[in-house]
Amino acid sequence: MDALHIASAIFVGATEFITNEKLERSIHRTQSIKMISIHS
Repeated sequence: MDALHIASAIFVGATEFITNEKLERSIHRTQSIKMISIHS
């Protein structure tokens, strides 16, 4: 589900993606959009 959310954000032109996933999760490996975690 995370991949679909990221793909959707990129598709609509978002520049940042805010998530509640911790920094060590694989979702943060994407370089297509700036990832922001609420845990940082």
